Amino acid sequence: MTTPKPFPISHALVFAGPIGPPHSNILRNQLAFLNQPNPPQGTTHLPATGLLIVLSSMGGNTFDMRSLYGLLRALSFPIEIHATGVVKSAAVPLMLAADRRTAAPGTTFLFHPWTWGTDLHPGHSADGLQQFPMQLNDDISWARTILEQRSKLTNAEIDRLELFETSRIEGTDFALKNELVHEVTERKIPAGIMTWNIA
Repeated sequence: MTTPKPFPISHALVFAGPIGPPHSNILRNQLAFLNQPNPPQGTTHLPATGLLIVLSSMGGNTFDMRSLYGLLRALSFPIEIHATGVVKSAAVPLMLAADRRTAAPGTTFLFHPWTWGTDLHPGHSADGLQQFPMQLNDDISWARTILEQRSKLTNAEIDRLELFETSRIEGTDFALKNELVHEVTERKIPAGIMTWNIA
């Protein structure tokens, strides 16, 4: 894989929290707002031409993870995600949506067995109950594919490390070696750009 070169950043988002409502809804709305080609009346900070997301997350639900991953990949401008603090569970494959990925020294990445934790319906049929393990297995399969496509981790390495079977915390050396991130650095938010906080 070729290491992506830095690109100019016009906007920044600081995201610290779970991958799930209301945080994920706010992030989704903000990303959609930034993708407008022309500034709405009374605003002067659009359009976005390069976005920096400063990410720290304890993970969250897989529905929002996959939805946000797809949205990040679909946006018209390049995105850099800078990992800080901790990036756990579902936040790891979400991070891989970025065109360029960096991490602050000391950042850790948590892998663990996934569980089903999103349920908006009060009641279920017998068939509906069978869908939970099916969906969970599909989410894990999707995440494994993303790790293979967007990092240096192969299917054999994912199995050997038991990334979805046992709990383990890895640091920036692991992330850099396996291209979860492209650079470990004390990333600075460029001065003078529009910056939002979602926490």
